[in-house]
Amino acid sequence: PVKRVLSSRNARRIGAVALVALAGSAAVAYAVFSSVPGRIQVAPVSMVVHSATALPAEVQALEAGTAPWLFDRDTRTAHVAFADQHIDANLDRPTEIRAIKVYGPAPYELTVAALQGGTWTPIPGLSGLKLGRLDQGWNEFTASQPVTAQTLRFELTLVAGAKGKTAASGGLAELEI
Repeated sequence: PVKRVLSSRNARRIGAVALVALAGSAAVAYAVFSSVPGRIQVAPVSMVVHSATALPAEVQALEAGTAPWLFDRDTRTAHVAFADQHIDANLDRPTEIRAIKVYGPAPYELTVAALQGGTWTPIPGLSGLKLGRLDQGWNEFTASQPVTAQTLRFELTLVAGAKGKTAASGGLAELEI
């Protein structure tokens, strides 16, 4: 039998063919996964925090600094709003919003609105959600009418008696879209 040693040129060709084959199978796997009915979690690509103007600049900066923790997939961190605020979250593309999940109780009422045609429209079923008595784990809220949007607004209204809550005593641990 004749042994054939691969030249570096042939090895590169075989490697390239293997990569193309892998990429093709990955694309197929993705297509199959994304076509399966169900839910896909999305995270914002950017956020803007609108703190209450009456708050000192240092507190507004603290709120802006903890807002990304809402979507960091770590339920041990928490965003704290010291007064009513809203957070505008931009997604990478228009997405059908069917539900949100909130981890644990928080001293806020939450309304989720979608930017549609230049106007903020509350998403049906995701308005006035009272977060104070939620279970310690994940809590799901389903939109009664799904909405497609690329920008969402999370309006946090501090519940009476909850003023000055800290992360340890009642911030909002995590959100999933």
